[in-house]
Amino acid sequence: MPRIRKKHVADWCDESDLPIYLLDHERKIRYCNPACCCWLQVEQDELIGMQCDYHSELVEPDHDRPPLAIGLCPPPVVFTGERATGLVYANGVPEGQSAEFIPLGLEESAVLVIVGLASTTPAEDTPFREFDSQRLHELLFERRQQQATLYQLDQLVGESSQMRRVREQVSLAVRGDCPVVTVGMSGTGRAHLIRTIHTARYSKSDVPLIEIDCPLFDADTLASVINDLRRAVEGSVTKTALLMLEIDQLPQDAQATLYQLLQEHPEPSLVYATSSADLIMLAKSENAAFRSDLADDLCTSVISLPPLSERLDDLPLLIQLAIERQNASGEKQVQGAAPQVIERLLRHPWTRNLDELFECMSEAHQQAVGRFVTERDLPDWIKLTLEAERHPHRPETTIDLENYLQEVERELMRRALKVAKGNKAMAARLLGISRGRLLRRLASLQLEDA
Repeated sequence: MPRIRKKHVADWCDESDLPIYLLDHERKIRYCNPACCCWLQVEQDELIGMQCDYHSELVEPDHDRPPLAIGLCPPPVVFTGERATGLVYANGVPEGQSAEFIPLGLEESAVLVIVGLASTTPAEDTPFREFDSQRLHELLFERRQQQATLYQLDQLVGESSQMRRVREQVSLAVRGDCPVVTVGMSGTGRAHLIRTIHTARYSKSDVPLIEIDCPLFDADTLASVINDLRRAVEGSVTKTALLMLEIDQLPQDAQATLYQLLQEHPEPSLVYATSSADLIMLAKSENAAFRSDLADDLCTSVISLPPLSERLDDLPLLIQLAIERQNASGEKQVQGAAPQVIERLLRHPWTRNLDELFECMSEAHQQAVGRFVTERDLPDWIKLTLEAERHPHRPETTIDLENYLQEVERELMRRALKVAKGNKAMAARLLGISRGRLLRRLASLQLEDA
């Protein structure tokens, strides 16, 4: 068979109507045909040399623009010589295109990608609890692309009913201009959600967000800070927004001061808050832990974030997100977590919620030596927690000594009477007590008929 010259292969690729590109072992694009440039709407010289990482981050680390080559990276296993199919994405387009990933078997593990050649099942047709890392990657990419027009929020990833409701609430909050309170446990991303809503609202204007840690502020300090902010914006068209962190822990006198200042001075006119409890319910509690008038003013829009333990159906996708976040910030590329890892993490209590999950997967990503995170890569503190669950602590039990001794006494008397065939005098001798004492104890223990 005559040898095909490299020139002829390149000519065939250039003439193909299918988008084709070539990645080297460093995941850098070394070739793309005209059809690929047309599909991505870029010039060839813009794309050549770009590095493709396996992630779904919508902006590059330390940059505010989308990566040019986002969505083009094959699964990392392809670079080890395993042929695969999957979806690739043009930047800004949530729908993926089927592609064939062909390792060329060269010394440097180059990969040829032909778009439109393969036939793949869309990610949305895959059961959400399916632990296939490539399908999770595709679903994650499409969901984040769909949300990119309004917000980019890691904690909103998921298909659970709770997260669908939260996404609807966030969409409304982004389009509004009223106070927003996020309620939930620590680690659920309450403050991050507020920051992102604020950024989405005022992306084209300079509206600073000043954060106040409420448990640390008394009435005088809070008044001083807010008055300073008010004076700073006097005579200016610029608004200032406050983010009251843990407002449910704001002292009572400071609550009164905050309400008074907000009534007297409209600036800063916008107040956000995070809370671990519903402010309206706190105001209605017996001890009225929160001012009802302040709660009414703040709770125009309330978004409740569920703990991770109540949205475990989202865990596989969140694990994939955490892994791809690490892929975006470093050279190591991990395709996903082994199914055994996900099964094991589903049993973890996640007391620190998303913060704990991302910390866990960051450490696991660092420890991973292959293309997947395995059980041996999990942090020791995760393993210890799971091991402790297999051997739960037995609750302490107390012994009622008096009842215990009475039961022992009853049993001894029953045995003595049985041996004596009901003769109480003989039974008393067997027990080493007088007949009169035996009769008194039988009556006390309700054994007269024994």
